[in-house]
Parts: sequence; C-alpha cells; structure tokens
Amino acid sequence: MNLRHALYELKKILGDYLSIGREQIQFLPQNDSWLDLEEFEQVLQRREKLKDSQEQLRCLEEAVALYRGRFLEGCYDDWVLVEQRRWNDLYLSTLSQLAESYAQLKEYAKALEQCRRVLEIEPWRENAHRQKMLYHYLVGETSEALDTYQHCVKTLKEHLGTEPSPETHKVYEQMRKHEVSTMLQASPNNLPKVSTHFIGRELEISEIKKLLATAQLVTLVGIGGAGKTRLALQTATELLGQYSDGVWWIDLAALSDPALVPQAMASVLSVQEVRSQSLTSALSDYLRSKQNLLVVDNCEHVLDACTQLIEALLRSCPRLHILATSREALGIAEEQIWPVPSMSLPVLDENSVSSPEEFILGLKRYDAVFLFVDRASLAWRHFELTREDAPFVIDVCRKLDGIPLAIELAAARMKLLPVEQILSRLNDLLQLLKDSSGMVVPRHQTLERMLDWSFDLLSDAEKTLLCRLSVFMGGWTLEAAESICADSIPPVGARSPRPYAIEKSETLDLLTQLADKSLVVVEESSDQRRYRLLETVRQYAQQKLREAGEAVALSVQHREYFLALSEEADSKINTVEQPFWLNSLKTEHDNLRKAMGSALDHKASDTALRLVGALGRFWEMQGFFSEGRRRAEEALTGMECAAVSLQARALQVAGILCVRLSDFPAARSYYERSLAFYQGLGNQRSVANLLNNLAILTQSQGNFSEAQYFYEKSLALRRQVGSQFEIFTSLHNLAILAYDQGDIRTAHRICEEALSIVRAIDNKYWLSQSLSTLGDIVRLQGNYELSRALLEESLAILQALESSKWGFTSVWANLGHLAYDQGDYESARSYYEKFLQSMQENDNKKEIASALYALGNVATQRSEYETARTLYRQSMELSQEIEDKPTIATLYSLLGHLALKGQNWREAHSLFAQSLTLAREMRNLRGVIISALWGSAKLRFLEERWPEAAKLLGACESLRETMGIVVPLNECPMYENIIASIKAHLSESNFAKAWAEGRVMTLEEAMALAVDER
Repeated sequence: MNLRHALYELKKILGDYLSIGREQIQFLPQNDSWLDLEEFEQVLQRREKLKDSQEQLRCLEEAVALYRGRFLEGCYDDWVLVEQRRWNDLYLSTLSQLAESYAQLKEYAKALEQCRRVLEIEPWRENAHRQKMLYHYLVGETSEALDTYQHCVKTLKEHLGTEPSPETHKVYEQMRKHEVSTMLQASPNNLPKVSTHFIGRELEISEIKKLLATAQLVTLVGIGGAGKTRLALQTATELLGQYSDGVWWIDLAALSDPALVPQAMASVLSVQEVRSQSLTSALSDYLRSKQNLLVVDNCEHVLDACTQLIEALLRSCPRLHILATSREALGIAEEQIWPVPSMSLPVLDENSVSSPEEFILGLKRYDAVFLFVDRASLAWRHFELTREDAPFVIDVCRKLDGIPLAIELAAARMKLLPVEQILSRLNDLLQLLKDSSGMVVPRHQTLERMLDWSFDLLSDAEKTLLCRLSVFMGGWTLEAAESICADSIPPVGARSPRPYAIEKSETLDLLTQLADKSLVVVEESSDQRRYRLLETVRQYAQQKLREAGEAVALSVQHREYFLALSEEADSKINTVEQPFWLNSLKTEHDNLRKAMGSALDHKASDTALRLVGALGRFWEMQGFFSEGRRRAEEALTGMECAAVSLQARALQVAGILCVRLSDFPAARSYYERSLAFYQGLGNQRSVANLLNNLAILTQSQGNFSEAQYFYEKSLALRRQVGSQFEIFTSLHNLAILAYDQGDIRTAHRICEEALSIVRAIDNKYWLSQSLSTLGDIVRLQGNYELSRALLEESLAILQALESSKWGFTSVWANLGHLAYDQGDYESARSYYEKFLQSMQENDNKKEIASALYALGNVATQRSEYETARTLYRQSMELSQEIEDKPTIATLYSLLGHLALKGQNWREAHSLFAQSLTLAREMRNLRGVIISALWGSAKLRFLEERWPEAAKLLGACESLRETMGIVVPLNECPMYENIIASIKAHLSESNFAKAWAEGRVMTLEEAMALAVDER
C-alpha cells in the first residue's frame, strides 16, 4: 500500500477525525471516538488488578473480542512491522491465558477453540500445541491428543528445524501411560508413606479441616503417643488438591538444635540460603504469594524457635496455612488450639444388641477397639475379636485411656500373650505406679506407665539395645547399630544395674525382636533397610541410657562412627560411587548434625575440624551454605592448637561456602590463610586446589586476567600431583572463563577435553555440569539439536541424583538461552524465572543481574517494552553495586537495542557507544562487542546510511567467524530482511565493496565506525 492510497482510505474512513498537513498526519480524538488498541491494553491492565477469577475471565473475553486482525495490515514499514509483532504477541498471549481460564472451569471445548485460534496465526507456538494436547486428553479424546503431539513435532521441524521441548515430550509420555489425570489433580507434596491403616477419627478430621478453612494456624496439642502425627498426616492427605502450591511435611523430631528449625523447613521447600537476609525472611519471601499447607510435626522440644518462625511466616504470608503438632501450644495470637482427644471408647452393654455379630460390629465402631483389633491382627494373624474376649479388649483400651501408641504397644504383645494376660499385667503395673510422686499429670503418667510396662517385659539384652539405639537421630542402619551399640560399654555414674554386654552377632536378632514389639520401626527402601524409634520411645530410652551411665560413651562412639562415614564418603564423592555416597550423607544428615554438635559441645577439636573437612563438598553440593559456614567457623574458633592440616582444610571449606554466599572479602581471607598453611606444609596438591578456589573467586568478581593466572597455575600443579577429577575441574573452569570472554572456539575445545575426563571417571554430578556448559557452547555455534541433547542429558542426571535446586541452576539458565534463540519465549521465560528464583535464594547478585536481563530480553521480544526496561534497570543497579563491568557493558548494548524499538535513535547510539567503550576497557569482550556492532548496524539501516550498515554487518560476520558462532535463529529473519533491504538500495558492486571492507576491519576500526556520529 503506497502513501497516497493509504491517506485516501484513512480520510474516507475517519473524515473530520483526521488532520493532514505537509509534515504530519494527526488523529483528532473527540468525545465519541475511541481507539481499539488503547481499549485492548486498558482491559488487560484492568484484569491484572482484579482478584475475582470470573471478572478476570470476562476481561480476557472482552480483550479477545476487540482484536480484529494485524496492526495496519498491508503496511510494511519497519516501525509498522515492529508494532505488528508486539500487538500480535500480546493477542496470542491473551488467547493462551483465556484457554487456561476456561480449562480451570473445565470448559475444555472453549479452551480448545482458543488454542486453535493461536495455531492458525502461529503454527509453531509450542505452548499452544501443549495446551491443546492436554485439553483433548481431559475430554477423553486421547487419540486427538496424541495426534496433536505428532502434528507439533512435524510443525516445529518444518518451521524452526527443532524438536519439541522436554516439557511437551513429558506431557506426551504421561498421556501414553494415562498418568495425566493424576498429574493434574494431585497437589505437590512430600507426605510420608505409612505401612499401617489409619483408624477412625472421622469427626476429628472433619473438625480440623473446618478450622483450617478459617484459621491460618491450627495446633494439635496432646501428650506423646496421643496420635497427633498420624491425625495430622491423615488430615493433610485428605486436603491434597485444595492447596495449589502443595502440602509439605516438616518433621522436627530429629532436630536437637533450635537454630536449625528454619533450615529444616527450607530444606523441604528447597529454599536456598541467602547471605543478606535471614532464612526466615527468605522463607517468607518464598511463601508470600503461595497457597500452601505446611504440616510442622513435633514442635515441643524446639518450641520457641517454632513459635518465632511460624509467627513471622503468618505475618507476611496471607495464603499460608499451618497444621502443627506439639505437646504444648505455641502461644501465637492467631493459633487455633485443638486438643487431640483419646480414641473413642465403648461402654460394655451386651443387652443392647440381639446377636453376637451385631455386638462385635458395634464395638468396632469405637476407634480404640478397632485400632487394637487391627494391630493385634498384624501381630498375630489368627486373632479375631470374639464375644468372650471383648470385655478384656475393652478394659485394656480403657485402662490405657484410648491413647493410640499405648494401644498399639499392648496389641503388639498378642503374639506372645492372650488378651486377658495383657490386661492382668497391665493392671499389676498400673497398681505398682499408682503411689508414685504425683508430679506427672495423669495423661503423661498413662503413657509413661505403658512404656515402663513395655520396657520391663523386655529381656536384658533387648533393654540394653533399646537404650543404646536412642543415641541415633533420624534412624540408623544395621551396620551402624552393630558398630555403635554392640559390645560392653563402661558405665559412668550409673543409677541402674550394669547393662547387658551385646555381641555384634546378636544385634540383628535383637533389632527384629524390638521391631516385633513395635518399639523399633522398620523402613524399607529400594537400596537398604533402615530402623528408627518413635520419638516418644526414643526420649524414654534416652533417659534410661543416662540412668545406665552409658550416654557419654555412646555419644563418643556415635560421633566417631559418623566421622569415619563422612571421611569415607568425602574420599569417594568424586568417583564413580558418587550417587551412593551422596545419598548416604543425605540419609544420615540428622546423625551427622548430632555428631558435629557433640564434637563442638565436648571440645573435641580434631573431630570437629575433621567433620568440617569431610562434609564441605556435601554442604556445597546440597546448598547448605549457611549451616556449613556456621559449623566451620564454630569449629575454627578456639582451635588454634589443632593440627595445621585440619585447620587449613576447614578454612578452605569456609571460603568455598562464603563464595556461594557472595561474601567475597571473607572468602579471600579464609583462602589466603588456608593457602599459607598448605604452603608451609609443602602440600602441593592442596595448594593447587586453593589456587583454583581463588580463580573462581576472582572470576566471580570480574577479574578475568587474575582468574586466568590462578587457573593456569593450578592446572600446571594438578597435572603434576593432582587427580583426574581435579584436572577436570581446572579445565572446566577454564572453558567457562573462555566462554565469558567470548572465545567460544577455545571454550569448546577445552570443554570437550574436560568432558572426556569426567565421563571416564564417571562423576555424575560434575558430568551434568560439564554437559550443561558444552550444551550452551554449541548453542552459540548454531547446533541446536546437539545443545538440547546435551542439556537434556544433564537434566536427566541431576534428576536421577535427586540433586538440590542449586545443582539445576546452570541447566535452567542454558535451557532458557536455547529456547530464546529458537523463539520459544514462553519456555525461555519459565526457565529464566527458575534460574532467577534460585539465584535470589542464594543472594548471588551477579547471576541475579544475568537472570533479570535475560527476562528483559524475553520481554523485548514479546514487545513488552516497559517491562523490559524495568528488568534491564534492575539488572543495571545490581551490576553497578558489585562493579560487574562485563554485565554493565552488556546492559548498555541491550538498552540500545530497546531504544531502537522506540525509535530513540540518538539514545541508542549513545548506549552502543558506552557498551563498546567499556568492552574495550575490559580487553575487548567479543560477545558484548558483537551485540553492540549488530545494534549499530541496525541503527545505520534505520537512518538509511546503507554503506555504513553494510560495513558493520560485514564486521559482525567476520567477528562471528573468529568466535565460531552464528546468528541466533530468532534473529535470522530480521538479519536477512535488513541485508535484502540494503542490497535493494545499493548496487551489487557497492554492496559487495562495503561488505568486504567491513570483513577486513580490525575490532578497533569497527568500533570506531560504530561510535562515529557523522
């Protein structure tokens, strides 16, 4: 459409609303006029402020109805094309949101229609294919859903030359296996699995659910053994699906240090440590906008810490609900206290029914009787409740006040004793304790009596082992029990008879006997059997252990055992056995914490320092940065007389964790002290490791030349005295450094060498990190299929390892880069948001800035320019705060590209010039330079300075060839259109001449041309 015809059409349609002069055309708004574009934006902005989902839906429907086709259809000026893209993307995004809203209302036919409308406009929109697959499946059209996937595969191949993302393929696989309904209906949760039936309590559960519907905090209060944990678990299970962000179980029973309560919650929620704020604040930030139910079990022994944490969370998280269990109330104003009653008990009335069957059935309606019968049947499969033994069962349940744990312990004796003998022994014991001090409240006396009774029925060997097992926190293996609890232990200050000497060979039989009596819980897993004590039983047995005078000696044996375990794990955690040892340390984390606490409490300096040295890699890989640093610093305090080698390793661990917490000054101090110790010892291998640590530190601070020096010096030493793994880490780090400097060919070569080593030694965790690095390198080289394959392999390894969130961060970032380059901006945003969240949780300002500008790039591509500008500015503020010059240079260039979108050409020129000036100061950061040169070429094109644009594009091509990278796929259409347009304005010879001149320019010459204001 030419200008004359366009003016004629506009005048015909708009009439007096249009003012046409020599220099400009102006729309004259009047009271009866409105712009559909303005109304479209205003409707969507209004929706963002609404909370009612129905009102939000109506806004989406109104916005979609306003859209009548492409912006200025038929006009092809560059600025028009930009605006067309912006409004088109916004419309497609609105259709996608409308589809999701219909799906939430189960109006799948309407949801499918929105997906079809999206795909009619952009057939390559993968998210729309994914939505369409799901909605077909949910209306029972499985074949259509699977056909949609195949169509998606074909379309992406034809239009983009790519395969569907892992998310899309995962949905497809779930459909094939008919797992989608479960996936959609179940809330995220970590509720523990139990091996026995939950009995009764329907009324109690109903009341608790009603309380949770109106109160943020409900606390189940009762004595140990009252059934608080099982009642909370069953209630939470029945509430799955009502909390969109999940139902999470936080078990505090194994904690002895109140300071670790926030860490326990953070570990469950995968919230990482943050240096600049407390962990409580980090948890508040994470939960603030989420709809979660947290079940916090066993609060009583860390009551103050629980109260402080929960009170803080409730103040800042309006959608959070907490169900707590405790022996006493938390004392928070918002708390709804719900005392856990005893299980319902019958009154014997044999004349109330007409038959024995009805009588027995009537008794089983009482929870206490039903529980006894169920557990007695598990202990002795021949047991059945009869009219003859019913009175005894009723009396046992009544004597035990309907307390679940006591009933279960009594029922477990059915394997050895008939019910009438259980009752008689119970009667004798209760009579024996009736005249006790009276200092304990009756309900506590009831359970204590039950435990005393159960304990007195044990053999001497069983009693001794049960008491010794109380030394464990969070459970144990048979091997641990044999190593720590077997043999005779000299008693100190015993107030009870000398314990029985247990032979190692007896341990398994005794454990089995204790399990049969329900005093030890057996937990089966795929790789090993573990044992644990119920917390009430553990505390009771611990008191008996102290009375026997064995507590101190058992504590020493416990920490020595877990020290040996830690050191063996540390020696093998970077070998082919890594998954086994990493899982072992995760499983024994509570015991490791207890061992560390015991060493510090008893001033066992060498043991404490050795534990720090052995657990350093575990703390780093699992993201326990703050806890590990605190323990390292505690171990180093007042330990100047300890062995220098132990101090040196603990200092190194402290430095590594400080780097992860972005406390660079403290890290350097620790590293330099550690390096001095190792140099004094002549330990060249450890010196090489410290040099590598210092290189990582200086690279994090943007000092690439110093980092290069440290890496190369470390690598030279490691090639002489280091292991293959240590050589790998140096090479991998050098590859990342080359990447950061834009030397992609070198990065690829070094990374390939590093990858071959780590594959050979089969270190799974670091193999995943190396694959991620190489995947990002080949992305820049245009090999998208290989990039995806490498990143998916990395992701699969981390998932198999059940890695912490920290381990996934580089893969998320690199998958985001890949999706971005391929034009899948929705997937890119999703990955970048995960990356940003992880970095924010760790307060890594450098990477937070990177994540923010990556999200800004996505917003720019989606024509969300104000959002992009905000994200870029936030990134700039962080980068300037930490003086990260490479990122600052990158941001100047990105802001320049954004200025071009708004036709602010002078501002764009200034920003590109600032980017190039800073890149030159940083020794020619080629990745930054090529971005600024490409932006400057686009500017010259828009200014119709055709020869200069051609020269700059030629310089860009030459630089890309030197670096070994290609034009990203999502930029190819614009790149090719600009070249075609320049060729249309220059003769073939003039274009070839300008292009050739650009190709032979030096970097300095190309940058000088770009900043020239003529």
